[in-house]
Formats: sequence, C-alpha cells, structure tokens
Amino acid sequence: MRIERGVVIAYDSTNHEADVALVGSMQRVVQALPVSHQVGAELMAEGAAVCVLFFGGGDAGGLVVSTFDGAPDAWVTEDLLTFCPATPVTEFEDTTADQDLTTSPAVYQSLSVEIVVPSGKQYNVIAVATVEFRCTAYTNWNIDLLQLYHDSTAKGVPQGNRHNAVNERGSATVVHCGQIGSTTTISVKVSKSQARNTEVAGRGNLAVLYWQKLD
Repeated sequence: MRIERGVVIAYDSTNHEADVALVGSMQRVVQALPVSHQVGAELMAEGAAVCVLFFGGGDAGGLVVSTFDGAPDAWVTEDLLTFCPATPVTEFEDTTADQDLTTSPAVYQSLSVEIVVPSGKQYNVIAVATVEFRCTAYTNWNIDLLQLYHDSTAKGVPQGNRHNAVNERGSATVVHCGQIGSTTTISVKVSKSQARNTEVAGRGNLAVLYWQKLD
C-alpha cells in the first residue's frame, strides 16, 4: 500500500473516474482511477491536485481519496449555497415583538430564512422553531397553533398550546425534516383555532440546519 500525489488531467463524470498524472513522473499517467464517493465531481477539475492511494505494488487498484492545495474556483463560487461556506451551517433568526393572532396562519414577524440553492443541487433540511403564546383577554378556551412552511406549503405536524384563562402563557415547538432542490424560504406561521379571546405570539426563534444531499 502506498500514497502518491497526482494532478487530474481528465475526469469521467458518468463513472466518477479520473485520469491522473502522478507527480515526479509526468509521463506516468494512470487512467480511469475510481474517485472516492466523498470527493464531489465539482472538485475533479483539470489541474486539481489529488492524493492517490494504491493498494498493491503496481498502479492497479488505485483510488483518488482527496484533493488538497485548495479547491477549484468553480466549486467555491458555483456549487455551494450562496451564504453557506461550510457544511453544515445553522442560521438563527429571532424576535421579541408581539403579534396578534388570527384564525388564518400568518408569518410570524421576522422568523424566516431563505436558502438559495444552486441549479441541480439537492439539500437536506432540518428546521426547528419555538414561539411563546399568551392570552391577554379570555372568553373561552382556545388553541394557538404553530407550523413550519416551505414557501407557501405547510410542512410537518402543527403544534398547539391551549389557553383556559387570561394571562396564561405557554410555548410550542415544531420540527420538520425534508429536502429542497430550489431556492426556498422556510418560515414560521402562527394562528389560533377559533375566533376567541385576545391572544398574541410573543418571543420566538427559528433554527435551520442544511447540508448537501449526495446521490
């Protein structure tokens, strides 16, 4: 078993294989080397410096296991989320302003995150949101609701908080796991189940965790 440095001279995206010129003997080119699955196709640009692992004594059974000396510019500028320089990344947004509840779901203040997805990419997403509710004037019991949305589509299971008296407080938390393949706004919406009481959504926060889905 040995490890050698090389330079990519050609890449076959269909089979995820690379032709590599080994450093120290530029006339020695190993063709159709398999590329490790964790090394994305966007890193296999011509001229990329790579590390090749050979399992036997000759050049048979080699594998491109990593790149080094920096990534090609195309990988940095074209194939990542526009505000996601590392994977995974967590974005937090929060607010302390009250919002009066209606029986129609409404976006809760600033609790939304837009994820700009490069063309052809797929991302896994986990969103977690928590909002505090309180009843300021009581008529009859009511349930305040919290739900996550991808653009205008409701996701996951809504969570509620029941009020039975004035000045009651409570909080609800919602979690949703899914995938996105285009630019998507993830937001929190709040509402109440019936037109009773005067109720507000108070403090809240939204955390979104996302990372690239590898096929």
